[in-house]
Amino acid sequence: MADLFTYTTADGETISLKPFSRIPAGVFRKARAEDNLSQIFLCIEAAADEENLDKVDALPVEEVNDLFEKWAEGADVPKS
Repeated sequence: MADLFTYTTADGETISLKPFSRIPAGVFRKARAEDNLSQIFLCIEAAADEENLDKVDALPVEEVNDLFEKWAEGADVPKS
């Protein structure tokens, strides 16, 4: 997919995710009652393949938050 979002970690690793705006609405519906961290991971799991999910799993939580904020920027999706 040519329109992937790409994030470069502090260690120089590249993580690619489907665009935030392409996440199915059902993911947001299911995540709406979850805490913020669960919401983040539900969205990432919907957008990452196994290789990229493994890379996300290796990140410190504060960097996961940075990845999520940058990934969601500009997406026409309501933010909590």
